[in-house]
Amino acid sequence: MKGISVILCCYNSADRLPETLRHIASQDLPEYLMWEIILVNNSSTDDTRAIAVKEWEQYFSLVPFRVIDQPIRGLSSARAKGISEAKFDYLIFCDDDNWLDPDYVRTAFKIMENHPDIGIAGGQLKGFFETDEPDWFRTFSQSFAIEQPLVLSGDIPPERGYVAGAGMILRKEFIETLEKLQFIQILSDRTGNNLLSGGDTELCLIARFAGFRIYYDESLKLTHYMPKERLTWDYCLKMTTFGHAIPEIYLDIYRMLFKDKEPGYLIFSKLYRTLLMKNLYDLLFPEGLSFLNCLKCVFNIKYFIKLFPGSMIQQRILSAKNRLLFLLKNKRELSDKFVEINAFVNRLKEYKSQISSNNN
Repeated sequence: MKGISVILCCYNSADRLPETLRHIASQDLPEYLMWEIILVNNSSTDDTRAIAVKEWEQYFSLVPFRVIDQPIRGLSSARAKGISEAKFDYLIFCDDDNWLDPDYVRTAFKIMENHPDIGIAGGQLKGFFETDEPDWFRTFSQSFAIEQPLVLSGDIPPERGYVAGAGMILRKEFIETLEKLQFIQILSDRTGNNLLSGGDTELCLIARFAGFRIYYDESLKLTHYMPKERLTWDYCLKMTTFGHAIPEIYLDIYRMLFKDKEPGYLIFSKLYRTLLMKNLYDLLFPEGLSFLNCLKCVFNIKYFIKLFPGSMIQQRILSAKNRLLFLLKNKRELSDKFVEINAFVNRLKEYKSQISSNNN
């Protein structure tokens, strides 16, 4: 059905919800555009549900507003629950700290209607800081989902690969394709205080391989609220060197399997050795291989002992260390996930081949 379903995922969101809902209620939309708000209460232990209902009632809005529960914790699980309840052809992921600009929903609908080959779209993410912005923040702002992915509107290049999950717009046709192929998302994104992420990149990788465009539009704008507890170097390191670094292992498995032309060509042992060597290289030579950097690697021990706020080298080294340790400790689990991902990729390749044959 033509329209937009806004999926608002919440975990202990009572303090953040009022401002987020105010921005959703302020959307400037034409009368013909049908839409709904689905608030997913993801195992909250505070009064998220009561605050959500109370806040929305004060706007006297005729827009359908539902609060549904998802007892399985994790952002990806919450989004999946919202998708299963959505009525309309286009979906918007809105986190509880995302403030959509007044024309966000209208612009999203227009983009998806005018470009039927776009599977996923996103826009500019600005920051609103509870305290002063740290000096190092702009170097790592992309990791906090505050960025302008491209200078101008256009397709996201393969080397970038994704748009942020905050404010992400999806075509339901793409989701239905995944359901036909029995896709189970590997990366669960944030779960409570666990900072593991990557679910948005996983979806974008698959969408691109399935033949959909991943698109950035500069007219899509939202504000991402940054509380003070997220604006420390210690938090940034934990988020980027573990929460973002570990999912890269699974994303690399996808990338390597997508590159192979024949189903089932890669075997896990070969891929595992490749990942070990890649991360060992990144650990020893975070600035690349050269005579000078070989000498530097002896002194890089300091990055394991002391915090250096804003140091990209420290972030690269600790990310490689955590990935390497994860690979060594979780070989059996990774082998099982490889089988699962490989089976899905083969189903997707066969599906694409059938579509291509039918079109010819």
